[in-house]
Order: sequence, then C-alpha cells, then structure tokens
Amino acid sequence: NKNQDIMTLIFDLMGSILDKTLNVRSVERALANASEELDIISTILSLSPEASLFLSVFTNLGDGEAIILSDVAKHVGCCTLDVLKLFPAVDELLEKGYIQPVKGNEKGYVVPDDVLRSLQKDEQYDMLQKRQKNLIRARDIVKRKLFYNDSDRENIFRVTRLLMPDVFRSLQKSLSERHLQKGFTCLLYGDSGTGKTETVYQIARITKRDILMVDTPDIKSKWMGDSERNMKAVFDNYRKCMANADEAPILLFNEADSFMGKRTDDGETWAEKEDNRMLNIILQELESFEGILFATTNRPGIFDSALHRRFLYKLELHRPDVETRKRILRDMLPELSDPDIEWVSHNFNISGGQIANISRRWMIEKMIDEELYK
Repeated sequence: NKNQDIMTLIFDLMGSILDKTLNVRSVERALANASEELDIISTILSLSPEASLFLSVFTNLGDGEAIILSDVAKHVGCCTLDVLKLFPAVDELLEKGYIQPVKGNEKGYVVPDDVLRSLQKDEQYDMLQKRQKNLIRARDIVKRKLFYNDSDRENIFRVTRLLMPDVFRSLQKSLSERHLQKGFTCLLYGDSGTGKTETVYQIARITKRDILMVDTPDIKSKWMGDSERNMKAVFDNYRKCMANADEAPILLFNEADSFMGKRTDDGETWAEKEDNRMLNIILQELESFEGILFATTNRPGIFDSALHRRFLYKLELHRPDVETRKRILRDMLPELSDPDIEWVSHNFNISGGQIANISRRWMIEKMIDEELYK
C-alpha cells in the first residue's frame, strides 16, 4: 500500500545517506554529500535537513527498524533538531548522552527516551540535569535528625566543618601551594542501618553541595566494555558538574564494595577482567582527583589495598550504644514510656535504621487499626 511504499522509499534513502556520510566528520560536508536524499526525507517527514541526517545516521536500522523509525520520527518531527550542528562527532554525541549504542550492533545507535521527550517539548537538552538521573540537588535534600555515638559525632562534625565552602576553598589553596593533591576522599563504613548514606546527604545539605550518586546498576553491565566506559563516564560527568557548580559537588559511590573489590591476579573470566579494568580506572582517576568523593560500604575488608591508600579519611559509623539508642527511640517512638525505652535499649542491639523501620511499621499498624475500628 501507499504507506509501505513511502517507508520503503525512506529506508532506501536512509541507506544511501548512510553510505555517503558514514565516515564524514563534518555536518556541513555530510549535508552536502547527501543533499538530494535529505531534501526528500525532510519533505516527507517535515523535518529540517539536520534532523533528517540525525535520523538517518544515528538510528539503528536493524531488526524492528520500522518501529524505531516511526517512534523517532514522531518525536523529532515535533521540533527543529539542531543537535548535530553542536555535536557533529559520534563520540561527542555518545558522551553527551544524545545517543546510545545498540547492544550487539557496533554500528547501531538509538536516541534515549528522555532525550526524545525533551526534544518533543522543544527544550534545550542538558545531559547533566536531565539525563543524569542520579544528580541530587542540595536544595532538595530533606533535613533529618541523625544520632551518633560521641566519637562518631566528633568525626562527622570535623569532616562537615572541613567541607564548608570557605574552609574547603582555603584548604585546596594551601594544598595547591605545597603541590599536594587537592581532592578530598572519605570512606564511610559500618553495619547496615548505621546511617552512612544519609550522613553524606546531610553533609551535602549543610555544605550546600549537590551529590552525583553512583550505584551498582548504573555501572555494571553484562555487555563487554560497557562497565569500563560507564566508570569513565562517571568521572567525566563529575568534572562537568564541578565546572558548572558554584560549589564542588560530592561524588558518592554507594555500596562501593560491589565495584571496588580486590583485583584478581589471575582473572580468567570476562567479568573478572572487566572488574580489574574498572578498578584501575578508579585508581587512576583518584591519583589526580580534585573534587570531593565519599564511598560507603558494609564490607571494607574486601576493598583493594591500593584503593584503601587513596582514601584520605576512613570513618567507621558504629551501631548506637545504649545512650544513643535511647535518644533515637525517644525521637522516633515518642509513645514509648521511659521504662520501655530503658528496657529496649539495654536488651536489643538494634541500629538506627532498624528503629526507623520499627517506627514506620508501628505507624502503619496504628493507621490500619484506626481505619478498621472507626
């Protein structure tokens, strides 16, 4: 039918455009080389020549091409796409997040959904603010009351004071004058529920620093080479965040033991070799690191010894002692009587996280009971 004929024509034209522009690095040259084909596609799809070129060169044309083409054309057709004028090279487009490689197809690229949504609204696409879902703004962090044992509280206070903007800038200037590394790195370790991640959040809030969060799913990939590229991208993105921020942001590796474990000398599997390469990237980056990095873990013992040396501070957050447990219980379960608080504090070695779970469960059960017996 007519629609199929049009789609066939478009695919033929796109194939010709690919042949003429595959190895061309200049957008202007690419537009000139395939001007006739681009004019036809632009007319059919109501796109600018740049958008047609983008659609032709950076869209996967393998299996399911009709679905991919119609989806991208639908979104791109809603705006004037001048992306290629700014980012003419594939490497730059990949780095900025405008395109992603298709798994198993070394020449295939697709446009991520969030990019399409931004383009559909005719918004300027910002890799750091829109694509980087793990950028947590300091202004959005909710203030929370945290309770520490006396020694832990003193350590956290010292680190927080050190990272106050004026103090940290002065420190970096002094370090630079002595030709010492300007970066700050801190490993927070301790049992689950001792408040490691929340501590970093509150330090960021107090010092007015954004957080670039790194979690395992964002790094580890089953595709060869992806984990390594992802780790490089983490530090590249962090440097961009740092260049665009008033205050140096915090790079937070959450549950870092999953990708900072000991290197294997005789790693034979692809996964072991990938982990080794990924850790080597971290070690190299930390040699010249100029920002602020926190890593949290429940298992500091599995960290590579070379990585341990890269941390300026290593702070353990302990389970709350009896007196600290009393303070947490009074704050989170004010309905408990003093004798009950005394009994629970002395008989149960529970963490702050566990007390928080108990408090939530108690509130839920109370609400259910109130609804049932209205």
